[in-house]
Amino acid sequence: MAAKNDELTTAKAELNNVIAHRHRIEEELAERTAVLDKRARAHDELAKLVDAFRQAVSSFASAQLTVQMAGDISEFRPTLTVLDGIVGRLQSEIRSAIKAK
Repeated sequence: MAAKNDELTTAKAELNNVIAHRHRIEEELAERTAVLDKRARAHDELAKLVDAFRQAVSSFASAQLTVQMAGDISEFRPTLTVLDGIVGRLQSEIRSAIKAK
């Protein structure tokens, strides 16, 4: 009987080790899945941003042509100055993001 109890105790210990190992694997899998999900969301957001920039560049090209055809560009200088500030700030933030580790 004592031998069987020892076998049962050993089997339980091995089972507990297997269960603990399984939990570690599940935790690692969950962590890796979370990282992959974050990366996928980042890729999606950047793709949306690139599309928005394309649209903005297209809109700007159209507006620029319309402003130039209007003749007196000085009338639009305040708006262009605001746009210049926005683009400059965005460029600075993009460069900072590129340099970030």
